[in-house]
Amino acid sequence: MSLLDRVKQIAKDKDLTLKIVADRMGITISGLYKHLKNNPSLSVLKRLSEAMEVKIVDLFKDPDNDFSGIISYKGKIYKIDNKEDFFYLYGKIEEDKDSAGQ
Repeated sequence: MSLLDRVKQIAKDKDLTLKIVADRMGITISGLYKHLKNNPSLSVLKRLSEAMEVKIVDLFKDPDNDFSGIISYKGKIYKIDNKEDFFYLYGKIEEDKDSAGQ
């Protein structure tokens, strides 16, 4: 599930429109869509979670998946939905560590 789809789902569950969420964040609805379709910064995710009155991690939880999380690495946010995602990112970190040591 994409971040945009998850935000829409949470908004619907809380009887919010995305316009209301954007207004609470102090941005336009097109600005909200731009953030949600790209890789939002941690500060944007914090503002979004506050506007929706949820924890940041709730923005990434898939209700149909028990394995879920987010990891910030080198300024980029990665969504982890399964063990494969986790081990892929772990491998990337190990590669970065090895290449930095050479």
